[in-house]
Amino acid sequence: MAKKRVTLKEVAARASVSYQTVSKILNHQAQVSDETRQRVLEAVRELGYTPSYTARSLRSQRSRTIGYTWEPSPLDQFNPILDEFLRSMFVTAEERGYYLLCYPYFLDVERQLEIYRNLIDTGRVDAFVLSIINYDDPFVKYLLERKFPFVGFGRFDEPSSFPNIDVDGGLGLKMAVEHLISLGHRNIAALAWPEDPRVGNNRM
Repeated sequence: MAKKRVTLKEVAARASVSYQTVSKILNHQAQVSDETRQRVLEAVRELGYTPSYTARSLRSQRSRTIGYTWEPSPLDQFNPILDEFLRSMFVTAEERGYYLLCYPYFLDVERQLEIYRNLIDTGRVDAFVLSIINYDDPFVKYLLERKFPFVGFGRFDEPSSFPNIDVDGGLGLKMAVEHLISLGHRNIAALAWPEDPRVGNNRM
């Protein structure tokens, strides 16, 4: 026999609060005392309560999922920076009640655009994080035209017309070269990025 699903009202009864309070706490929307929050979370653990993803999506019209596209490293290479970046994204999303949907970056523009269309039209994601941004980026243009939420990681036109996060690669390279010069090195080579990504030009 299938185990009966624990309801929000059962959690509320165990924690001696209203079911609305439980819902707001689980959705990170409640302004309550730490004692009340801990009591609710303890009741959730004791009863084994898990939110209904389907019901939550129907009520809020949101999937609570963020789409993230990245270019996978070759199988014979280890990328600790990407690993840390992904770990941080997963942890931050989870802390706010969101999930991360990862999928590979395809060089075929139409194939990649079809992925965006499908994820948006089916309501699978609420927003995107773009980790690869090029000059005249077709994906940025598409998402802007659709008025769909996204944030870019990398360089775009100055000033950008969307939320954008970047590191100062130019300053980092300058500091690295100055350090090598201070050690007495004079013949210094730089292994550059491809021409398309703006981040490469910034560093050179």
